[in-house]
Amino acid sequence: MNKIIRVLKKYWFVYVLAAFVLGFYILFCYVPMYGILIAFKDYKPLLGVFGSKWVGFKHFYEIFTNRNLWIALRNTLIISFSRLVFCFCVPMVLAIMLNEMVNGPVRKIYQTLIYLPHFISWVIMGGIVTMFLSPSTGLINKLIEFFGGEPQYFVMKSSTFLPVILITDTWKNAGWGTIIYIAAINGVNPELYEAAELDGASRIRQIIHIMIPSIMSMISLMLILAVASILSAGFDQVIVFQNNYNRNVSAIIDTFVYDLGIKGAYKSEATVVGLCKSIISTILLVIADRVSKKMGQRGII
Repeated sequence: MNKIIRVLKKYWFVYVLAAFVLGFYILFCYVPMYGILIAFKDYKPLLGVFGSKWVGFKHFYEIFTNRNLWIALRNTLIISFSRLVFCFCVPMVLAIMLNEMVNGPVRKIYQTLIYLPHFISWVIMGGIVTMFLSPSTGLINKLIEFFGGEPQYFVMKSSTFLPVILITDTWKNAGWGTIIYIAAINGVNPELYEAAELDGASRIRQIIHIMIPSIMSMISLMLILAVASILSAGFDQVIVFQNNYNRNVSAIIDTFVYDLGIKGAYKSEATVVGLCKSIISTILLVIADRVSKKMGQRGII
């Protein structure tokens, strides 16, 4: 007991900071969880959560027989798996390229250019992209016209919506992932590179056989988080680029919940979808963590 008191006195400032963080999560993440009761009730705002009529699994049946839910689920999985295939490795590749740059000032300039889009909101980013892709005044369509092509409605066409989502997501978020991977690369023991260099290994072979295996735990962690968020296809991004012309491919689970709960005021049905999404995401997180540990990597649980 005396040892605990001494530790608390010595690191009291750290525990005070931790208390604020813990209080934030308790107040805003755990206390509101009583709201899942809305999924099992015919919720009326005037009656409140506990005063509303209990209806059991009625809203679950209504949601699972709603065709729009399955369309949203299909689009969510397509966008999320496409991100895993085409966007997941981009931050790692950029981090390796930045790490291999010898010129320090130039590397800092490139780092700033890569990081900057992450701090721009999707509303502003959507305006920039829409301006560039405008069929009448956009730079991209001007180039297409210059080479003899016809202007394209990139954001409005269903066939080009997914490429726009993938490219803009990479542009905005690759910098944040690069920061994480650069931190992991900097933690690799430099003696390993020196030993490999003495053995005659080229820089490419050092990257393949030393750098990448050394940061594999970080790659595994990022992959686990990506798998756990498969049902979250990026509401902020999608809602910015969504319109009536591409709704058949842009309607995802998050926009479906938004349409139900905010636009339609169907609070109970929206809660059902959110609850099921949270349960499935937790299951995916546990499965990905177990697979990672089976493959010899560190998990997060």
